[in-house]
Amino acid sequence: MNLIPAIDLMDGQCVRLFQGGFNTVTYYDFNPTDLANKYEEMGFSKLHIVDLDGSRKGFSNNSSVITEIIKSSGLIVQLGGGIRSIDKIREWIDIGVDRIILGSYAIHNINKLRNSLNDNECSKLIIALDVLLLPEAYLISQTSLNCLI
Repeated sequence: MNLIPAIDLMDGQCVRLFQGGFNTVTYYDFNPTDLANKYEEMGFSKLHIVDLDGSRKGFSNNSSVITEIIKSSGLIVQLGGGIRSIDKIREWIDIGVDRIILGSYAIHNINKLRNSLNDNECSKLIIALDVLLLPEAYLISQTSLNCLI
């Protein structure tokens, strides 16, 4: 089992959303880079970062903060939130992100991903889906995608 601490970012700040809702945000008085370094001092080797601005708006306001975390720590970083292009995937890999978490972009562009990325780049992808267990089926829910399986 892996225990991976998470940092959720909005406008360069550490936050938490109540039940995933953007209308109820709790801001924390932690510098994200200092918090990442504290996790590393505590013995963690990995970090999960969620770029909530990227997730909500489709572009990141947190790139410089995320880059600073990667460059200033020895943590293995997995990143999700608003990564919606091949160029962005490559950019984050080049900066040092170990795993890229994709949602609906991967579902809608699976062939583009397969045809555009090399094996090493593909090995760094995690496709994350919100799945709701219903009595008769599973509901997979992503931005602009709902299907029963």
